Formats: sequence, C-alpha cells, structure tokens
Amino acid sequence: MVSYQDRRKQPGRGHDGRRSTVRGWLVDHGMRVNEAEAWCDAWEKVVIARDVHPEDPVYWTGATTWIVEQRKTRRSP
Repeated sequence: MVSYQDRRKQPGRGHDGRRSTVRGWLVDHGMRVNEAEAWCDAWEKVVIARDVHPEDPVYWTGATTWIVEQRKTRRSP
C-alpha cells in the first residue's frame, strides 16, 4: 500500500491536482470539459513562456482569472 507521504512525493501529482481543480472550477461555471481542457492547455503555454516550472506552486495561480479575461475577447484558445 502506498502511504499518503509517498503519494505526495510523486512528481506531477501536485501539477495534475491543481490542473484538475482549475478544470473543475471552469466546468462548474458552465464550460464544457473539452473546452476547459483547451483553456488549461492555453494557460500552460502562457505560464511556460514565463519560465515557471509545472511543480512550482504558483504555476496555476491566476489561471482562472486569466482564462475568464481571455474569454471576454476571444471564443476559444
């Protein structure tokens, strides 16, 4: 059995969990799942361009705000 501490050490878990949280928030606010995935992909391109590592806690900070603002000016990522 894998302990809680062992799971916390697995690379990618934090990133995947935060992405899932953002995707879930978007879906809860009326976005289709595939559209939410596309916006998460678009956010990742932006934040990678800012040279932020996916495991950095600030990687997903601001994602929902950025996506909401971008949707005001364009239909899809």
